[in-house]
Amino acid sequence: MKDLFNVKLRLLTATLLSIGLLHASPGFANGVDTPATQASVNTGTTLYNGISTDYGASFVGIPYAAAPVDALRWQPPQPAVIGSEFDATVAGAACPQIASPYGVGSENEDCLSLNVYKPKPRQGKNAQQKLPVVVWMHGGSLTSGVSSLYDPVKLVKRNLVVVTINYRLGALGYLSHPALAAETEAGNSGNYGLMDQQAALRWVRDNIAAFGGDPDNVTLSGQSAGGYSVLANLVSPASAGLFHKAIVQSGVYTLEEPTQQQWEVAGSALAAAMGCEDQSADCLRNLEVATILENQGSIATQYPIVVDGATIPQQITNAISTGEFHHMPVMNGSTSDEFSLYVAALNELVGNPVTEENYLQSIIGAGIPEVIAPLAQAEYPVSDYASPGLALTALGTDAAFACNAQAMSFWLAAFVPTYAYEFADPDPAPLLPPISFPYGAYHGSDVQYIMQTPNSLIAEKSKPQKALEHQMLSYWASFARHGNPNVNLAPYWFRFKTSLPVMQSLKPWLAYPTLNFHQKHHCEFWYGFADS
Repeated sequence: MKDLFNVKLRLLTATLLSIGLLHASPGFANGVDTPATQASVNTGTTLYNGISTDYGASFVGIPYAAAPVDALRWQPPQPAVIGSEFDATVAGAACPQIASPYGVGSENEDCLSLNVYKPKPRQGKNAQQKLPVVVWMHGGSLTSGVSSLYDPVKLVKRNLVVVTINYRLGALGYLSHPALAAETEAGNSGNYGLMDQQAALRWVRDNIAAFGGDPDNVTLSGQSAGGYSVLANLVSPASAGLFHKAIVQSGVYTLEEPTQQQWEVAGSALAAAMGCEDQSADCLRNLEVATILENQGSIATQYPIVVDGATIPQQITNAISTGEFHHMPVMNGSTSDEFSLYVAALNELVGNPVTEENYLQSIIGAGIPEVIAPLAQAEYPVSDYASPGLALTALGTDAAFACNAQAMSFWLAAFVPTYAYEFADPDPAPLLPPISFPYGAYHGSDVQYIMQTPNSLIAEKSKPQKALEHQMLSYWASFARHGNPNVNLAPYWFRFKTSLPVMQSLKPWLAYPTLNFHQKHHCEFWYGFADS
């Protein structure tokens, strides 16, 4: 399976890695429903003053590392210096990113903050028992996104302490450059955003008990780039012992990381484009943030996690398929119509809808190599679907997400308890404007069932959708608590095994196990091009 799935299709690299998840609305998720009274938590070194909510309390905008500015730009995160008292009522700034419908524009490098949401204190014999902790990492292709976009009230009401984090993005978070590597003992550069995530996890380890959380029961979770980051932390030596369970939502969209040396070529080109002809670290650190943001997209369409020999010692898939990762229970899944969001962005919403006549070119435009595109066209004929757009959606979903996710579940299941799912609500609340075909369970549509997000407030969920939401929250909370999603009064979720690859289909009204995922998503076809 490993050799079969060293996929180089990198489907829709440019768009996949440039589209974020949701439109940001400032202050959306401060955990405040109707502000009541101040809530305070004393960690022993700092008194954090937050806000009481109807479900408990929120503490937002907490620095977990020093601002990565001036000499600290493109350095591993350093400890934050916080006084004896801190006002945790205002969400922190988004990390620098270009303004877009999928994120909030920002040039503020002082952005390494996190938010803590805790339920009301329990009463009775369990009052002193520490609660499971969920750490959430936002999506946004490692180039956009902000933690304050997500209000975890639904999970907090399940007696979980939830932490959402910001981390460095784009070139400021993932630039590799020879001058930066020369400054380190290990000779590594890049992966600064990943190091930020690890710094946030260390903050959780050291402080979360004061907020009622159990530092020995932490689940690291994320969607899209956040899910991919969960996988990176599973294999990174620096993450050892910092979390104990993992949830990956639509995070297996790439199965090959560049080496640091490969990515340094792009880093050097970016330095030159920004005016640093001498390629010096001093010049890079003196650049204006606006200059970096204006130029980063002209050199590369992505700012990836790299194999640097230190933070990431080897390809993530190599590490997981050989068991060289932090062993723990993992929940891993995708949505049934992931690619509809990208067909909308690439075609429908820019006046270039997919037609029978341009179907082959649309396949190539989505990132399928020209030599494979005609074969893919034959495997997914337009005549099998209600529209050409739906045909391309199915093709892209399978090539970029579904079969990657299944392969990852196979690798994980050989070593750790693995629970695989497919979110398949055909009509979740929309994210983008209407197009000529239904979005279905688009990329990121599952998040609104476990988090409160701006688009989840657009429409009231139907009774079947509310039933699904209840089941999903029960599964997620049980997994965070026990490493097993199963709870009473919810359909049983079987472990994914290499000998019996059972997926849990998450549909309105009733979740149920299925064994036809491989066939439904044409995975044998895509596995055949693993080394193409």
